[in-house]
Amino acid sequence: MLTPIVKDPVFVTVGQALHVAFLMEVLPPTQKGPTQIFIEDMMRRRFNLDQLSATERRLNTSGLSPLELRGQCAIIRACVQDHLPAPERAAVWSRYGHHRTKVEGVRGLVAYLGSMCPMQHREAQLALTWAIYTPRAVTPDRHGRSRDWSLRDISKRYDVPRSTLGETRQLIKQHGQRLESVGEDRLGELFDRTGLVGELVEA
Repeated sequence: MLTPIVKDPVFVTVGQALHVAFLMEVLPPTQKGPTQIFIEDMMRRRFNLDQLSATERRLNTSGLSPLELRGQCAIIRACVQDHLPAPERAAVWSRYGHHRTKVEGVRGLVAYLGSMCPMQHREAQLALTWAIYTPRAVTPDRHGRSRDWSLRDISKRYDVPRSTLGETRQLIKQHGQRLESVGEDRLGELFDRTGLVGELVEA
């Protein structure tokens, strides 16, 4: 059961809660300075804070130590794991996860959506999905070197027509967004009920 440490909402939206929760999973635990400044600095470095609305940038960290905030974030990640069906969980992991979590999400989406795609080359499906969920996706080639994936790259590497790849990418993108939205709605009901997410009231 999700049990917030503070009585007032910590996050404004489910998306913000997920962004911060999965960011906390990969950041070192020892930080200096006020928690709000710390979070904003992390979000700026990882997500381009300027693209977020002022509302999305705000957190209610009053009364929460950095360690307690990390505890709340761990609970949020556990909710994704425990309360979402596998396809929705894969979509959320693909969007918000980092490193191993994102990899598992992408693989899960391809496992779920792959048979629906007009192109059945599994490695090409993985490359397309990875590129969708990683802006300017950089993935290692077979020699461990990093490279940017594009439809042209994938078409050349896997000998699949670009038109077919485009159709496949569109299908994966549309279904992935739908699964992500349904998953966030499901989590939103839980987070609203427990008071973790809600409108922040000015002091």
